[in-house]
Amino acid sequence: MIGEFLLNFHPSSNNNIERYLEENGMEVVMPNLFYNLHREYMLEIDQKEEYHVSHPAIKILLTKLSNKYIKHVIRKVDAIGARHPLWEEKTPLEEIAQTSQHIIDKTFTAGEGWMIAGEILHNASHGVNSFLILQPFGCLPNHVTGRGLVKAIKKEKPHIQILALDYDPDTSFANVENRLQMLIINTRERERLANTV
Repeated sequence: MIGEFLLNFHPSSNNNIERYLEENGMEVVMPNLFYNLHREYMLEIDQKEEYHVSHPAIKILLTKLSNKYIKHVIRKVDAIGARHPLWEEKTPLEEIAQTSQHIIDKTFTAGEGWMIAGEILHNASHGVNSFLILQPFGCLPNHVTGRGLVKAIKKEKPHIQILALDYDPDTSFANVENRLQMLIINTRERERLANTV
């Protein structure tokens, strides 16, 4: 699951979609919660270093210090998670940014920006074949970086399936469920065919 931050992580916003997927036999992979914060500090550093954008010296200093602190927090959280036997080491955000750099520049952060393409390409390279992009209805930045990049992503990874789901106050769960069931059925069919080969 990738997409707009609130829709991803707030069960009341997304109609408990994570629980629904798990109840239907899917394993849900979520983006790292801290990456949204980390991305903002990376943005200013990348703008300065790669595009020579002028920021006040004190702002750059504070950005670099904040970036180091966010990385420290991520390492601490990862160290706690590593105690669990099913823990998988997380890929640094800078590496995820590089996976989509040829499609969308890592300084483009409107909406979820490059993170949608980056997370999909990264996870597709690690065995994930089905993706959900959750986006608020009418959120133009997320539509550009979400649904708008699906064709470019699928050209590179034709074996994956990507479902973009729009949410607005009138979206009924029945409408969402119909589309989710198609994703789940397609996933099961693909696994069945892969196991028979």
